[in-house]
Amino acid sequence: MSRSAPVKKIILILFVLAALILLAAPAVVGMQAEAHYQALVAGLEKNGFRVVRNHYRRGWLGASAETEFELAVPADAGAPPKTLGFVLRNRITHAPYSREHGVLPALAVIDTRLLPGGEPLFPADGPAPIQTRIGLDGAGRILIDFPELEQPARNGEPAIRFGGAKGTAAFSPGHDELTIDFRLPFLRIREQGGAGAEISAISLDARAGRTAAGLMLGSSRFGIGRILVRPGGGGGLDIGNLLIEAETSAAGEMVEGRVSYALDSVRTDGAGFGPMVLDARFGNLPAAALAAIRQGVEEINSRRLPPDQQGMALFGVVMSNAAALLAADPRLSVDRLRLVTPEGVIEGWIELQTEGLQWAEISNPSTVLSKLLLDAGLRMPEKLLRQVFEQQARRMLMAQAARQRMPGEQAPEPGPDPERLRAQASMVAAQQIDSLLTQEILVRDGTAVETAASLRDGLLTVNGKTIPLPMMVQSQ
Repeated sequence: MSRSAPVKKIILILFVLAALILLAAPAVVGMQAEAHYQALVAGLEKNGFRVVRNHYRRGWLGASAETEFELAVPADAGAPPKTLGFVLRNRITHAPYSREHGVLPALAVIDTRLLPGGEPLFPADGPAPIQTRIGLDGAGRILIDFPELEQPARNGEPAIRFGGAKGTAAFSPGHDELTIDFRLPFLRIREQGGAGAEISAISLDARAGRTAAGLMLGSSRFGIGRILVRPGGGGGLDIGNLLIEAETSAAGEMVEGRVSYALDSVRTDGAGFGPMVLDARFGNLPAAALAAIRQGVEEINSRRLPPDQQGMALFGVVMSNAAALLAADPRLSVDRLRLVTPEGVIEGWIELQTEGLQWAEISNPSTVLSKLLLDAGLRMPEKLLRQVFEQQARRMLMAQAARQRMPGEQAPEPGPDPERLRAQASMVAAQQIDSLLTQEILVRDGTAVETAASLRDGLLTVNGKTIPLPMMVQSQ
């Protein structure tokens, strides 16, 4: 036998193995692509999206998938439930080469089209606006590129101008890490009667990672340059530069975090407010309890309960974990609140924490107050406080007049005299403010009033004056 014969056999075996690997690779990658897609569908279902139908057809070098979703939206009281429907239509490629993509930039590529109401909103002959690229290890990257769209008003539908949208989302194997960057320049809607809405300069940046307890924690930044709503009858709402920032992290077996809200301006019915800033923090939240709540919420979403039953089910999930939450002495604080109003500036802060409070003690007010720690302060224009008290007094006076009528007696026409009602409400508000100033619960400082309070061992201290809260509760 020739010495080269064994070498030829080895080479032949290697070629056969290579061919088998090349033939099997698309099938293996195809299974990974299908697993990723089904995980996406399951994730949406856990977050409240109802899967109406889900079809996945996998071939040797590619696959197709189409899934229809419904999302329940709030409806008016007594009205039947409303839903929004959309379809995800996908074409999956897991061959090393395709006519559309050439040499694949990843082991698998999923081209996705979004069909609101089952109808295409964007041209079908253009590139898919959503593309997912999946690597060998299961990690992937989602590319978002929606084109601009202008749709004139027709058949009772409003005119729409959409400025396109671009973004990326990267995920690790197992979806344990997630990064999102998204931008939407503008969306304008115009009704035929003159009403309309506009939202512009939308941005989202988020980073999150899964903890040992299964929670996704991280940071996010969400901004909207402008929100404009114009009703057909005049007035409207105009919000400028809204920014929401949040950050959560694990501290041992606890979760802590912060959230910040800011906006430049709010205008409604001719009145202007802003800028506004609110910075809040929370901590001492057990990760295990939060994970149990998250799991309970996902189970509720998967059960497809009617909206009226969802609220009760969510309440039950929170209550079943309330004991664990309280046992960790949770804390919450608003470190800064500042709002500029036409009457002046409102500023405030509050810190709240339980200390040794158990769920079994929650029905005992004295025990709750003795185990509650509170520090707070508030400063606001006296004119604004007077307006708030006048509105409350006006509602109280109108309710009293309604109670004094005999059963079946109709309300008099044209109703209470507006000037008399305004004068009575103003007098009641003045008496309330004078009483609070006399008791030193409020302190006047120029055109503003302010107060500072703390709660320790069941004793409330307001502006240096201590009040035993249990005695106050019993006297009411």
